Amino acid sequence: MTKVLIVGRPNVGKSSLFNRLVRQRRSLVLDRPGVTRDIIKGSAVWWGHSFEVWDSGGLMWDASSSVIFSAVQDHVQSACKEADLIVFVMDAHLGLHDEDKKIFKWVKDKKHLLVVNKVDHPHAFESQLSEFYELGSDFIQTSLEKDDNISVIVDWVIKNSTSTKSKEIDKTSILITGQSNVGKSSLCNLILNKNRMVTSSEMHTTVDVVDETFQYNKKKYEILDTAGIRKKSKRLENLEKISSAKSLSYFKKADLLLLVIDGQQKFSRQDARLFSYCMEKHKTTILVINKWDISEVTKMGMRKMIRQELRYFPDIPCVFTSAKTGEGLGRLMKAISECVKKSSIHISTSALNKFFIEVVQQAPAPVYGTKNVKFYYLTQTKKTPPSFIIFTNEPKGVSSSYQKFLVKKIQEKYSLKGIPIQTTFIKKS
Repeated sequence: MTKVLIVGRPNVGKSSLFNRLVRQRRSLVLDRPGVTRDIIKGSAVWWGHSFEVWDSGGLMWDASSSVIFSAVQDHVQSACKEADLIVFVMDAHLGLHDEDKKIFKWVKDKKHLLVVNKVDHPHAFESQLSEFYELGSDFIQTSLEKDDNISVIVDWVIKNSTSTKSKEIDKTSILITGQSNVGKSSLCNLILNKNRMVTSSEMHTTVDVVDETFQYNKKKYEILDTAGIRKKSKRLENLEKISSAKSLSYFKKADLLLLVIDGQQKFSRQDARLFSYCMEKHKTTILVINKWDISEVTKMGMRKMIRQELRYFPDIPCVFTSAKTGEGLGRLMKAISECVKKSSIHISTSALNKFFIEVVQQAPAPVYGTKNVKFYYLTQTKKTPPSFIIFTNEPKGVSSSYQKFLVKKIQEKYSLKGIPIQTTFIKKS
């Protein structure tokens, strides 16, 4: 698809335009500069035409700018080279800024559209709008809060698009989660083999959910990098709270989770809480122990610590990595491939029930009141990861220990250790 990049200084309305083009609140919007840092990608469909929209971090060359803003600048410059079309957004309230002129030098040699935002009352800003003609290009004036002239922007994109039709390709979605500063974005860049995510030693560098696709062993994957998830606290800033909430909301979309922990630290309560959340959401999870190149703990010691904390999940896959040196990347990709294959298994109802009869014969059925619990048949209802419905005369009579027994037998029979199998018991009339 045609790639449309939105650029501009901080807080001019880039993310608002992005959200309107993709028709969802995909990119975080707050009334403060520096919220968007990574390149956020989304698909837009207008009037039967499809194109890809990229939101970018705000550009500024102020001497007081942080390391993160410098990294953002590098990412935007790289995206400019890759994009097919550029929409350059400016602020009517502030007029033409010196930094707008610097950004225009970046985009003027590519197919571009100038957009002057925050024109709530056009006649009141005529003197300020005249400044923008200094750039030597026509511009569209808009008020994104009022959805003014969005159709004009879309029309320009479609007219200048070289390809508007795309084929949907089936892909596995991998979400990377964990606490702040454990190396999630660095691990993403290692897997993608490119500097796609903004990284720094500062806490909360990633504030939005950033996605990218890649291919491994002829299979298509989508990787989602998320903001660090912290324990709920009144002391958290508004942006941190929103970032954490948005990261958690993407759990539903993922087929596989990579829970990243810091190999230099002990397995914390927050790590355990996050793992429990992964299990509650019934997601196949790989525990990634990162920063292993500088850890003073032995692998045996770390495994023992994890077994103690996750004693109810002894088969959780664990991989030791270093996003800095590349150590463990091969093992991680192998683990991802194996987990995806296991999670996608489909077992026929006839084979399941033949096995199920043998299992029930191995252990006496539970008793509920004065009745024996009877099992009729078993069927798989969902893949990724597998879910099963078991029909019985008394669903309430199936104890949690008997449920665990059945799950364990299914895992052993079909080599599904480490995969969170879900069983639902339904009354058969």
